[in-house]
Amino acid sequence: YVSFGNDLLNTQDNIAYNADGLIIKDNIAVKYNFVDDSFESFIFDNKTKLLTPCGKTKKHIGLLNYYKALVITSDEYLKHD
Repeated sequence: YVSFGNDLLNTQDNIAYNADGLIIKDNIAVKYNFVDDSFESFIFDNKTKLLTPCGKTKKHIGLLNYYKALVITSDEYLKHD
């Protein structure tokens, strides 16, 4: 688990993401395609853990921008000695 400046015990503000471009916060999710810089947006059902495709909203775009910033920051952090 990679986290920068977050309280890992505070589950209200947690954002889950992975190296395959999936990021989830609350009930929204984004799947980012690194190759062509495109993304799909979803509604996330916490009970069933299923993703349902939906239209792109400002929240999805904000989550995508957050993810891109995390990837860039992580990349720079890991490159340094």
